[in-house]
Amino acid sequence: SGQIIVLPISLCSVGLNDQPEIENITIYNDQNNNIMTLQFNKNYDNPVQLTILNISGQIVFDTKHKSIQKGEVIKFNLSPLSKGMYLINIISENEYKSIKFIN
Repeated sequence: SGQIIVLPISLCSVGLNDQPEIENITIYNDQNNNIMTLQFNKNYDNPVQLTILNISGQIVFDTKHKSIQKGEVIKFNLSPLSKGMYLINIISENEYKSIKFIN
């Protein structure tokens, strides 16, 4: 219980201590504190929208950034979310990534 497993759509499942890189984004999991961390490994000079959706497609978290610099870290507190499957969508002018995870 309290374990978070990130399941990138285009990659295999992620174990407890893995730090997968998904096209310039590294994901870190802190299951003890229910925190998911995204580290961006390139500059995004255009606006970036980060959205978490539940399995029904309802937005449970949404944030917009004017830009993201290489090395920038964004953390999500997942403790308010019910147990289940979610998607985090990362949308910029030139890219769209969708990452499945289980809370």
